[in-house]
Amino acid sequence: MCACASSFARTTAGPSRQRGALGGSRQAVLDAFAPLGVDGEGLQQYGIVALNVPPDVDLGAVKRLLRQGVDDGWWDYEEGCIGQAWLSAAPR
Repeated sequence: MCACASSFARTTAGPSRQRGALGGSRQAVLDAFAPLGVDGEGLQQYGIVALNVPPDVDLGAVKRLLRQGVDDGWWDYEEGCIGQAWLSAAPR
């Protein structure tokens, strides 16, 4: 059972994302989530960032930022190892 949530943000999914607000930058994605207590790692050449979401952060705020990023064209994301707390958290 996973106590955390993991999400994968693809930051360079197509030319429009590379020219967008984040410019396809892996570090820009990590910087966006750092104030929420979320860290991660990524591979710039593949445009993939893996986010580690600890169970004690505001999961609703993390979900909101993930969805905002999709809506704004910054990234796409997939959820990896998630638990009931993640599933129950409402975006804020």
